[in-house]
Amino acid sequence: MGIVRDKILETAHALVDSPAGVRNPDRRSNVGRVLFELYLWQELGKEAEDQLKSLWAKAVEEGLIKEDDHYRNLGPGETIAGESDSFSVLMKVSKARKSLDKEAFLSAVAKKAKIARPALDELWESCSKEGRASLSKRVLEV
Repeated sequence: MGIVRDKILETAHALVDSPAGVRNPDRRSNVGRVLFELYLWQELGKEAEDQLKSLWAKAVEEGLIKEDDHYRNLGPGETIAGESDSFSVLMKVSKARKSLDKEAFLSAVAKKAKIARPALDELWESCSKEGRASLSKRVLEV
């Protein structure tokens, strides 16, 4: 739906570019202009996320679609959950991730290989490495 997206972008850009739009307190500085636009889109994104969450819940309440677990229980794949003349709701379930239960694994190895648990704990720690740190970006209004 290019028309809807185009209208949203037009409205958002009008907030920044129009004299009647939102007044940027840092409009005289290039840094202030960029940070203001980042902040504007960040806040629009938060509002959109909240609205989207609320509307998904409403769609379930009104019986338009089923609860998320219903689709997860169908297993991996795609399902059309609902349709209108102009829109379709596509539910896409991925294959569940496998995870390793450290305690269960070390206990099983200790029992099967007859290795002392403290030695296995030490080996586990020596083989463990840190993953990539997550990064959060946010513009704050001061």
